[in-house]
Amino acid sequence: MSGATTDPFSIATHTSPGQPCATIVLSGELDIAAREQLDGAVQQLADARPGMVIVDVAAVTFVGSDLPNFLLNIRQSLPAETVLVVSQPSPSTAWVLHLTEMTKVVDLCFA
Repeated sequence: MSGATTDPFSIATHTSPGQPCATIVLSGELDIAAREQLDGAVQQLADARPGMVIVDVAAVTFVGSDLPNFLLNIRQSLPAETVLVVSQPSPSTAWVLHLTEMTKVVDLCFA
């Protein structure tokens, strides 16, 4: 038996139609188990059509390929002029985003 624990994934989406900015706060382990919740957030964003989306990843403890996929889904569901920002990535999360060339699609904000 292993004593390892995992951080459960959670997502909070703050958006409404007509608002210029939407915020998504992610926490815990972002892996395939989170996909349904991530898809729901993309649909909410597509419905609201904000001019800016901020994805706060400060509390994310594990990132696999699902974060880049999620960000691409957001990008594809919104107009090209929508600003997409990933806020407070850890060094490992930033590394994944650079490795997958997501920095061509999103802006990173470390503050």
